[in-house]
Amino acid sequence: MRPLVQLFSRNGHLKYETECAPNNGYYMIPVYAKGAYKLKVDPPPGWEFEPKTADLLVDGETDACTLGKDINFKFKGFFVVGQVCNGANCKDNVQDVEVGLFKQVSDEKPFLISKTDESGRYTFRGVSSGKYVVKLLNNDLCASESQIIQVLVSDSTFSVSSDLVISSFSTEGLIVNKGRGVSGAIISLHGEYLPEILSATYIVDDVKFDIKPQNIDFRITDSIFHLQETFEIEGFSSTGSVTWSKNGKPIQGSKVQFDNRPTEIMTDANGLFKITKIEPGTHKIVVKLKDAEFEPLSVNLDLKNHKIPEISPSKFNLCGKINIDVDNKKILKQRKLLLSTIAKKSEIISITTDQQGFFCKMVDVGKYDLEPQILIEEKKMGFSLVPASLLVDLTNAPKLDVNFQQFKAQVSGVNLYKHELSSNPSKTNLIGEELRFLFDGLPNADFIVEIEADTYCWKAKTLQVTVNNTNIQNLVFEQNGFLLSIGKIQLLALKHKVEGFISADEKIDDLRVYIRTSKNGFEDSIATLGPLVSELKDVINQSSVFVHSFEYFSMSHQTLSLVPKSQSHLFNPRELQVDIQESCALNLSFKAEKGKFLNIYVNPVLEGVAVTLTSKIDSALHFSNWTNSEGRCRSFDDLVVQAIKSGHLLTEVEGKFGHFNAYKLSELTLKALDGHKNILAGVLLSLSGKNYRSNNLTGDNGSITFVGLSPGEYFVKPILKEYNFDPPTQIVKIEEGSTLFVDLTGKRVAFSCVGLVRHLAGQPVPNVEIEAFPEKNCRHSQAAHEEAVTSEDGIYKIRGLLPGCRYILQLKPGQNNVPKTIPSRYIIEVVNEDLAEKDLILKSEFTTMEIAGRVIGDGSLFQHIKVALYKEDNLDTPVCTISLQTSSLFFFPALPLDNKYKAAFVLHGTTTATVTSQAVLRKTCTEI
Repeated sequence: MRPLVQLFSRNGHLKYETECAPNNGYYMIPVYAKGAYKLKVDPPPGWEFEPKTADLLVDGETDACTLGKDINFKFKGFFVVGQVCNGANCKDNVQDVEVGLFKQVSDEKPFLISKTDESGRYTFRGVSSGKYVVKLLNNDLCASESQIIQVLVSDSTFSVSSDLVISSFSTEGLIVNKGRGVSGAIISLHGEYLPEILSATYIVDDVKFDIKPQNIDFRITDSIFHLQETFEIEGFSSTGSVTWSKNGKPIQGSKVQFDNRPTEIMTDANGLFKITKIEPGTHKIVVKLKDAEFEPLSVNLDLKNHKIPEISPSKFNLCGKINIDVDNKKILKQRKLLLSTIAKKSEIISITTDQQGFFCKMVDVGKYDLEPQILIEEKKMGFSLVPASLLVDLTNAPKLDVNFQQFKAQVSGVNLYKHELSSNPSKTNLIGEELRFLFDGLPNADFIVEIEADTYCWKAKTLQVTVNNTNIQNLVFEQNGFLLSIGKIQLLALKHKVEGFISADEKIDDLRVYIRTSKNGFEDSIATLGPLVSELKDVINQSSVFVHSFEYFSMSHQTLSLVPKSQSHLFNPRELQVDIQESCALNLSFKAEKGKFLNIYVNPVLEGVAVTLTSKIDSALHFSNWTNSEGRCRSFDDLVVQAIKSGHLLTEVEGKFGHFNAYKLSELTLKALDGHKNILAGVLLSLSGKNYRSNNLTGDNGSITFVGLSPGEYFVKPILKEYNFDPPTQIVKIEEGSTLFVDLTGKRVAFSCVGLVRHLAGQPVPNVEIEAFPEKNCRHSQAAHEEAVTSEDGIYKIRGLLPGCRYILQLKPGQNNVPKTIPSRYIIEVVNEDLAEKDLILKSEFTTMEIAGRVIGDGSLFQHIKVALYKEDNLDTPVCTISLQTSSLFFFPALPLDNKYKAAFVLHGTTTATVTSQAVLRKTCTEI
């Protein structure tokens, strides 16, 4: 089954019908005359398309057909239908029940919703192929075991075989506490199930609260049941917890007091406590614990919000000691400490110790920096405490063991390293008691450690040390030689350094520098440096470049010729000469540029491909070349490359500039013939495939050749209204490089009628509608009402006239400004041939008249006479007035045939006369 697309005339007559192509859904309908049409898609049952119809006005200029635009119908999917019923035997149907279609069982929201009709049926439209789940959406209804139904939609309408059976209904009641509704209560349901009538007797009771009454009996029939009697709650209980911090570890043994009740509650190992007999309202909870403080908790509890929030300390105890063991009256025993929050350093708390150095302070929960204070005089004496400050975490527990200690430093060393006096000196680590020292009990201060051994050379004879609350260890004095006095030294250069670099926009792996040396005009030797190593460097006001450095040592009085070489780059300058005398040659530089070499490859090997290179900047600059027997050619870079060969498709390989894949294009020849193998001209051949579409008319040879088709399947449909082709459509498979010939055979099933519409004088009449409709006794039930519009030459051609039928051929009525014809109609009988010369002549009807007259009398009076023309229903204002002058004749301009007129004579000037002539003019040419 495939969808049909139908073309209807403005009056609803079916003009054409066609199937869609099976490979891509393409359709093509021929339209033989301008006018208003309607396109309609007629899908197989259960298929959904959008839109279903499309209006089309063919004017030959702005319509979609003339502009080559597609009119598409989008396939939305198939139907999914099913049933919802009530009762164990599913006897009764249920109306207005919402059913949802879900993509997965776990989905919360359906992507399609349907309501059941009077028969309990539901329908989902536009469902694409795939697996789905059908479920009831009404929360007050419960389905049986088939509540979730699996659905598999493939290529047609899916009828759900299992019905959704409603097995139970919702029950609603009310639980109140002092007149107010209660939420969150747990209800137990007990009862007897009676399957025959889908009803039961139940008892509802609450097992958590003190409720009256304890149960209510009721009976369900076939709808939602509402309990009239309410449950009254007289009290409830609640559980809370005490933790060291929010969501932290529980506190065991804390005391909880509720609303000043005389009995305190102890928290268990999980930090939990339970309070019973709670009345709705605001309550106060107080918690007590050693080394911690809690803020009193005020909480509003009722049956809706009955949970007590987690309770944690708001303060913890901070305790510790400062230990001082020197007997110095200038060192204070009782000291101060400053406690500052980590988040806000400006918030500072002062803590004072007792005479023994102990301190204790209840502090808000948080993280702090605790620092003992030292007087300036004490610092000058070298007194210090360690640690100098301490990070204290009071977020989830008290801190009771803080300890500060008076600092006493040690400075120790030294490891000596000595060079042996030998031709191969070795470094020996000499370790012994005589090589170490220790200074103990030093206060905080700056010290200088000095070694005295003048016969040796030391890396450093003195070391500066700062003691600041930490010991100094492993000071090292390193010997690096002996004292030696020498005389004057004179150096003579044997070779001179030649140094330079090559800059490039990219790394060059095969870069080498060839150095040719010569002396006194004679070549000496050739040296090779490389491959050179690159280094990426940033250049001011430029992008980064790769620098390839090189160096060479030359003898004096030599001439060097330096030539850089690479398989992929060219260099500027190509060669550099340097004269070496008694100095070095530094900062020699070359610049490397990408070489302009391009290798063209065609795969598979194809000789004679024309390769064209066009400049990106100057389109007039282009080069041409041909591939050789190996499918290659060599050309320039930095250009746009195109490869062309007749009958072939060449595509550039992505990411490989200058590489092409070659495909031999296929050819398909379609030829239209009748049943006697005669050529059919004017057949519309529609060819469509993946990303390809062509609609062409056959010529005098009846054939069309399609060149350059890519491999794949193509849908072929021949169209000629008077012929039926067998088969009407077919699939043609094209392979790469193939050449196919396909004959399309048509059988003559209808004929046409040709004629001319003209005026009496022979002028053609364009854009006039002609119709031919069959008489009732036509033996063909499918005979259609056919129409046509005259061309600019007045010619019409009505197609699709079936043999054995009589048609009435006439001018289509209802056209503005179109008179009657001679003859008014033709009765034509179609046998087995086309009809011709059925001409229609338009009758000419007068719509205006001309009025002329003559005045009989004395000619000397004519210059004083005017003739006025009046409408009979308005004799006050003339339609036209004419002066006779010297002639007795007068003429009025053309007037519409729409009334009666009167002519009257008017004398003017000094002459007087009496004129009695008068005539009444009607819708005829009249002479007065």
